[in-house]
Amino acid sequence: QVELALMRAGQHDVARAYVLYREERARARAQEKAARVAEAGRATPALHVVENGLHAIDYLTRTGRFCDPAALPWPDLLLLDLKMPGMGGFEVLEWLNRRPPVERVPAAILSGSELHEDRVRSLGLGAVRYFVKPVPAMEILQLLQTVDPPASSKG
Repeated sequence: QVELALMRAGQHDVARAYVLYREERARARAQEKAARVAEAGRATPALHVVENGLHAIDYLTRTGRFCDPAALPWPDLLLLDLKMPGMGGFEVLEWLNRRPPVERVPAAILSGSELHEDRVRSLGLGAVRYFVKPVPAMEILQLLQTVDPPASSKG
């Protein structure tokens, strides 16, 4: 189950995806999908994990265990689950909205919820896309290719 993801387009036409998974099985499935994408001649995603929305904010503010910007590329896309421990996807979107525009990372929601209200609220809070799980890896990679990263790259 995807919990939260940070995705970054790499330099020189190489895309890297930093995807956050709670379960090792989910990480393994994502890596298998990434390998299939690479075999198809597309960019190879790399994976990175944080456990919850609070850690995502720590990552973005370079605090706590995420204080080394050299080791942690600035993301071009966040993938958020609505129901994460500590702080859910709605709360992370609200936090992003309070950031200066150059620091706002595009965010997409990955949720098990098919509720119309959840979709509307997410998009209203600025999510660029709302996915209902399971989501094919190719859809996420296509989204990564279409979003505009923040004007100010931190990494």
